[in-house]
Amino acid sequence: MDTIQFRFELRDLAEVVPWGSAETGLTLHWFGLTDGWYDVIIGEHRLFGGPEDPRGIDYQVVRLWEDLIEVAPSALAEIPAVLHARLANVDAWKSWVEKARELDDRDELVTVASSWWFERQLSAIHLVGAPALQLWRMGDELRIHWHSSPRAANGSTWSSPNGNAVVMADAFRQALIDFDRDLISAMENRVTEIERGWRRSEITIDVEHLRREQVDRSTWLERALLSPRARAWDEVVDAVLELERRVGSSSLE
Repeated sequence: MDTIQFRFELRDLAEVVPWGSAETGLTLHWFGLTDGWYDVIIGEHRLFGGPEDPRGIDYQVVRLWEDLIEVAPSALAEIPAVLHARLANVDAWKSWVEKARELDDRDELVTVASSWWFERQLSAIHLVGAPALQLWRMGDELRIHWHSSPRAANGSTWSSPNGNAVVMADAFRQALIDFDRDLISAMENRVTEIERGWRRSEITIDVEHLRREQVDRSTWLERALLSPRARAWDEVVDAVLELERRVGSSSLE
């Protein structure tokens, strides 16, 4: 069984780049103050790490945090065995989904058959060619599949361009909780420091709003995990079977 970790490091407060310009005004807020580096480590694979910076991708850490909170309730909800069987070859399934979505007579059936899949996708469209992850649960196991594209025309790639892993669902949940607690704690220290005296006077911060947002965001993960997403799986399976009659099998068999 593989392990999973979400690592991050915040940039020194004095070096955080503000938003805006000297002409329009420089500002910072909770999102921008999470400026730093982050990485996802699955087993021995570092999805965002590389020779350019061993700390991971240089971006606002909150983006990974928000994306994980969005996908976690679906990823942790078990899918039916009949759908899990169709993911034995993920590339074949992905091709089938795209084929179904390109139907000339595409209708609500396609949405019902495929929306559950996209709810379990952790994309990184804000990063050029970055790994996109798919996560789905069967029993106590969480399956993870990722695929990366070249970063640039020279063919350079991310550390782990493609991969598959299996982690315990409880281990994924705990890793996410640890990430959440560590980020909220680090930001609590940052917000408190700013409340004591903001030294970069050229950059505007609404300190009262910053504190309110800190309090609010500290509840996001708990609320998400307490609100599992219900789905009418019988309708999904029926939609997949009907689409298979139109466009062929979703497996290689």
